[in-house]
Amino acid sequence: MKERLVNYDSVNNFALRYRGTVNSGQNMKKIKKHFLFIGRCFWLLPFLIMILGCQKRIIYKAEDIKTFNEKKAGVELRFQTSYGIQSAYYIFPWQVGEKIPARLVIAYPGITALALGWLDFISNTPYNDAGFLLIEYPGRGNSEGAFRPKYLNESSSGALKALGDYLGVPQQELTKNMLFLGHSFGCGAALQFAVKTLPKRIVLIAPFNTFHKAAFRKFGPLAWIIPDRMDNCERIKELCGYSSPPKIIIFHGSADETLPVSMGRDLAACSPGCVEYHEIEKAGHADILHNARGLIINALFDSQ
Repeated sequence: MKERLVNYDSVNNFALRYRGTVNSGQNMKKIKKHFLFIGRCFWLLPFLIMILGCQKRIIYKAEDIKTFNEKKAGVELRFQTSYGIQSAYYIFPWQVGEKIPARLVIAYPGITALALGWLDFISNTPYNDAGFLLIEYPGRGNSEGAFRPKYLNESSSGALKALGDYLGVPQQELTKNMLFLGHSFGCGAALQFAVKTLPKRIVLIAPFNTFHKAAFRKFGPLAWIIPDRMDNCERIKELCGYSSPPKIIIFHGSADETLPVSMGRDLAACSPGCVEYHEIEKAGHADILHNARGLIINALFDSQ
C-alpha cells in the first residue's frame, strides 16, 4: 500500500485562509453592531436635542414669586394635565374692584421665558377693563413635566378652564371677547390654540415661520429630525379660511438676529388680505417688546 504524502504547506495555507474567513466574519459582525449603535444614536438625537435644549427646566427666583404675591394684582392658577400639574397666572383688570374681564388676553411667552415675564409689558395700560391669562409651559416655572410643543393646547385649555372655575363664570363668557398675544415661540403656541378657539384678534411679535426652520438656526441640520412640527403659515391660512376670521397683526424687528425679519414677512405673505404687518426699524428680537410696546398694545386692543 502506497503511503499518502501530506503537503503540510497546503494544510497551513488552508488553515490560515479558514482562520482569516472566521476572523472576517467576526469583524463583519462587529462592524454591523457598530452601525446599529450609530443608527440608534442617530434616531435618539432629536430627543437629546429636546432634552438638552427645549426641555431644560427654567424656574423662578423666590423673590419673583414673593413680589407677585405681595402686589395682589393677580392669582396663580393650578390645574391637572396628562403630563402633571401646571400653573398659569391671571392678572386682574386694572379697573378697581373688577376681577371678571370685559376682554381677556391670553399671552404666550418665548421658549426660554416665563409667564410672569410679561408683567412689565402689560402693566399700566390704558385698557383697564382687560384681564390677562399668562400661559406657563410644561417644565417652566411651577409647572411639572417636560417641554414639548404637542402639550401646549392642553395647557392652554386647562388654564382657561381653571380661570373660569376661579371666577365662577362659564367658559363661553370668557371666550366671547378673547385676544391672543404671542412673542417668538409663543406665536406658534398662540396660533395652535387659536385654531380651536377663534379669538377676536391675534398679535404676533417676532414670529417664526416653521419650528424646524427656527430650530435650524440653533441646531443646524439636526433640526430636521426633531419630531415636533409647527407650521405657522398653515395655521394662518386655516384661520383666515373662516367666514369671520380673527384679525392677525404681526410685528417684527428689522434687526432681529434670533428669528430674522424674513420669517415675519413670510407669514404676512401667507394670507395678505387677512394679515397686517408692521416692521420695526432697528428693533431686535427682545427689545422690540420695549421699542414698540405702545404700538403693540394699541394694536391688541384698538377697535375692540
